[in-house]
Amino acid sequence: MEHATEAARARPMPRAKGLPLVGALPQILLRPLDFLEETVARRGSVFEIDLGVTRAVVVADVDAVEHVLLTHTGNYGKGGEIWEGIREVLGRGLGSSEGELWRRQRKLMQPKFQRSFLEGVRDTIAETIEDELDGLRSDEPIDLARWTDGLLATLAVRVLFGSDLDPAKVDEVRTTMAAVSDSVIQGLVTRKLPRWLPLTGRERLSRARRIFDHNVAELIAERRRHPRPSKDLLGLLLGATDEQGSMSDEQLRDEAITFYIAGYETTGTALAWTLWLLAGHPHVRDALLAELDGGSTEAPLLHACMQEGLRLYPPALFVIRHTVGDDVLLGHPVRAGTPVLVSPWLVHHNPAIWPDPKRFDPERFLSPAPERSRLAWIPFGAGQRICIGKALAMLELEEGLRRVLRDFTPTLSDGCPAPRPRLSTALRSSTGIFVRMVPRRAAHPPIAPPTSR
Repeated sequence: MEHATEAARARPMPRAKGLPLVGALPQILLRPLDFLEETVARRGSVFEIDLGVTRAVVVADVDAVEHVLLTHTGNYGKGGEIWEGIREVLGRGLGSSEGELWRRQRKLMQPKFQRSFLEGVRDTIAETIEDELDGLRSDEPIDLARWTDGLLATLAVRVLFGSDLDPAKVDEVRTTMAAVSDSVIQGLVTRKLPRWLPLTGRERLSRARRIFDHNVAELIAERRRHPRPSKDLLGLLLGATDEQGSMSDEQLRDEAITFYIAGYETTGTALAWTLWLLAGHPHVRDALLAELDGGSTEAPLLHACMQEGLRLYPPALFVIRHTVGDDVLLGHPVRAGTPVLVSPWLVHHNPAIWPDPKRFDPERFLSPAPERSRLAWIPFGAGQRICIGKALAMLELEEGLRRVLRDFTPTLSDGCPAPRPRLSTALRSSTGIFVRMVPRRAAHPPIAPPTSR
């Protein structure tokens, strides 16, 4: 009765500007960040957006984020058209499953992402980064996004399947997975179109998924025939059991593709954006270089730069949920079946939470920190479905920054075009992220293992 009374008093949901038939879809595809920020300024921090084929509610307020992701999470699941499309492309891994399947997989996998796993893959992370550093040596500005893509793609394969995997197999898995990742958004858009239409992207996605599934099936079969102690994620998941037994081969494949997409693209873009931010802020960069050159295992400014980079450029533009039953958000009605798009970008750029939100200022994360909501910083989501690989992603980002900055000073020059963020499975730039990587000539101490966080 209380909820019904609240719904009766609810004010109409504000609506973003749009065009007939296609709604706001052109703006979302062409200039998503500017359009969303302009709409928040005009309509407030909760509003409806017409995406042509469906209407969704965008959330940019920490109280509404808490409502959707924490206190009323049972009413905001991963059903509906958007998630069905994602499952068609990526399967039913931990990131896209729901209900009993999700609960079982989370229970099986959560213990595998503890400190022992991170320590087990630390050497793999360090060795992979060292192998790729020569790719930064150039007299001209280089596209950091391309370099970090290659680095994290290789790293994701090695963490998932082992550092001793044949290099040719690493390249094959990496290439097919890049094709899957690049085709996710197009796959969601074209999934309802007739199958007889000759869509190149659809066939490319289908072919890449077949090759990936074949490779993973071979790796799983080999591990089952010849079990061995292993620090990689596949070995840990093969050994995960409960009262129902172990995961099926199909579920292992779905978890592998989920881990790859989440582990390669998001961390890769975060590393590229953070290095670009440091290049554009020499006073912060030089202070960080001095901190790292000191050789201490404690690096408060490094961790603050990581957090501030993820605040300014969170990898995921939206955390997507599906409304199960009618509800009210900030006094506005939300009908059952409505997609809800929680936006880390809009929360992170909210001037009421973050003064001068466009400014790169790692001091925001150095003690004593000001009082702010625990949901003011959500690059990995929040609540019971917070990213299970958060600690691994932060370790990879930290190791990447430590080792790159040991050997190079990132610098901007006239030959570095400004990046233009675009909508993808992660927050990429349509023009690349170009930086001059100036070799450092001074002798530097070896990198001490970072302290566990």
